[in-house]
Amino acid sequence: MSTLIFGASDLGTAAGVVYLPPGFSPGAKGNAIAVTVPEDGTLSQLHVRHNSPIGPGTEVITYTVRVNGSDTDLSASLAADTANSRNQEEAVDVVEGDRVEVVADKGTGLTESALDAVVSMDLS
Repeated sequence: MSTLIFGASDLGTAAGVVYLPPGFSPGAKGNAIAVTVPEDGTLSQLHVRHNSPIGPGTEVITYTVRVNGSDTDLSASLAADTANSRNQEEAVDVVEGDRVEVVADKGTGLTESALDAVVSMDLS
């Protein structure tokens, strides 16, 4: 089993989607940065953490795993002022060579943006 990790310190405040880079970066990106799956397996156990939760709880961010550019059911929503969320119910089959990326949808935008967001998932 392997763990894939994506993260960014700053998601920005503008409405819409940004991509979390693999590992951890100072800022989210405007275009996808994917990880190539090294072997056939299943993505599962999605965990999202805001290490620095801020802003009003009415601002919700939805983190979605994409495979080969398409949204999957592996997603979790988290209020900006909340630390943890997870999706342990969904799983996505992948094959060697598939591209995996994580998109954060900020809906109508955020009041503040330095959330230190980290998304992890198992590949087994």
